[in-house]
Amino acid sequence: MGYTRYWNRTDKLLTPEFITKVKEILENCKSLGITIRDGYGEGSPVVTVDKVWLNGDSLFKEGEYKFDLSHETFVLDNENINESNFCKTERKPYDYAVREILKVAKQMGIVTNVRDDGINETIISDKSYARPYIREKQFFANEKVSKVLSLLDRYIIQEAIETHSNDIIIDMKALLNKNKLRGSIYADLTKDDVYKVINILKKSWSYTEYLYLIKHYGNFESWFYDKMQNKKHMFKNVK
Repeated sequence: MGYTRYWNRTDKLLTPEFITKVKEILENCKSLGITIRDGYGEGSPVVTVDKVWLNGDSLFKEGEYKFDLSHETFVLDNENINESNFCKTERKPYDYAVREILKVAKQMGIVTNVRDDGINETIISDKSYARPYIREKQFFANEKVSKVLSLLDRYIIQEAIETHSNDIIIDMKALLNKNKLRGSIYADLTKDDVYKVINILKKSWSYTEYLYLIKHYGNFESWFYDKMQNKKHMFKNVK
């Protein structure tokens, strides 16, 4: 489902004191490098005695790269009282604001039974959150990396399925030693080029899992992108 925060709304209305606290939290977000937008992730957040309506920054940009740091809208108002509610933040930077607002709301009796999918006390700026995504994009944009992915699709998958191989490194060594790559678009690939990609793969997933899932995704890149969504830390040291 994705990281989510839950709460029960009481019948107590929002107060000027509560709104002052919310504004202080949003000011603190600025100092932490976290941009808070309106419920659509675009304009300014709505913070009044009738409604708190906000999201992360759907328009975040770092250099040439654009990222959607918004997720589900967080809303706390005077209309939907005595109800259970939740907000799936996926641990994106604005989760910090949601967490702190709910803490204050609980202290003031506006909400009760505040809980989540596992305590998340991490405070991460927009830039820090986007950094692994940028490295991922740069990684896949590299011409040699693209060739390795193509090589996997074209030769390794079918050969491994036929031989029931479970070691992608052995398969790659055998393939790179074969003459059939000479004169092809893969001729300039070195073992180091290939191993850089494969070692990232092997840090987290087994080749057996890869072979199984590839049948459902159709190609290596689709599978790899999907698996990377929760594995951004794999790109921390990728140059």
